[in-house]
Amino acid sequence: MKNKITTFSLIIIYSFIYLNNKTLWSMQKQKDYECTLDLSNTIMLNYFDKLIKIKIKESRSNIFYLIHSLAEILDIDSSAHLNQQYKSCSFKFGDINKILSKYFKYYKIDVNTQNKTGDSPLIQAINLNYKNISKFLIKYPKTNINLKNNDKQNALMIAAEQPNRIKAIKYIIKYRNNNIDINDKNKYKRTALMIAASNNNAEALTLILSHPYTNINLKDQDGFTALFLASHLGLYNIVEMLLEQKEIDADLTDNQGDTAETIVIKSYNISCIVKNKTLINIYNNLINLFQEHKIRKCLT
Repeated sequence: MKNKITTFSLIIIYSFIYLNNKTLWSMQKQKDYECTLDLSNTIMLNYFDKLIKIKIKESRSNIFYLIHSLAEILDIDSSAHLNQQYKSCSFKFGDINKILSKYFKYYKIDVNTQNKTGDSPLIQAINLNYKNISKFLIKYPKTNINLKNNDKQNALMIAAEQPNRIKAIKYIIKYRNNNIDINDKNKYKRTALMIAASNNNAEALTLILSHPYTNINLKDQDGFTALFLASHLGLYNIVEMLLEQKEIDADLTDNQGDTAETIVIKSYNISCIVKNKTLINIYNNLINLFQEHKIRKCLT
């Protein structure tokens, strides 16, 4: 009788755990879900402490493999590991960041190692969209945030190229505001601002413009500013955002002596686009923006 009760009790416990985990997985899929778990018992943190230690100990000789290995438990959804909800909560309270820092320091992990293409661990993490690993590396004090790859691209530039890397940019601006060289240039002499503008990345543009030392009027190897690039590509919303900035100089000329406005006229020449209503609208809208900017400039 006692054995039957014990067996029945175990069935009840396992059923509860299964249903609880199933509920947590379902809740985790909701985009706006907020962490509500009580982690005071530290059971889950102890689990991740051991797991992270094993991963770092096994892969410490190759940090690029280590980054991917850590991402498997901290960034990539996998039913093979414990519930993602616990990871979200742990990261929210910074507990896993502390665990990572502890073992990175203990095993003397060089976070500024570069591979054959010059990518650093942070650049790799941003490229692969490992959000949690990226956040840790950005906050980690030994990370050189300005390290460049063979194309002279730093982490901020890599993030500015892609619309789904906004969190990385937010973390860089928030945690490394005083360390980042916001006006650094790649091999084409383009800044992160220019890269964001030419990729129609409005969110990235807004974040980069929020940095107090961002120079909006810097030129690339062709003499193009961010405004030139957006104008040439017909990116109305980006041009509008740039022209709203007090520091913008819309009268600058490129290596050919053209202004951003004349670039629009040449790029969307009426004789070439007369049969294309979409391009005519782009042309008219951009020209109107430049005219409005001139009027505002006269009134101030």
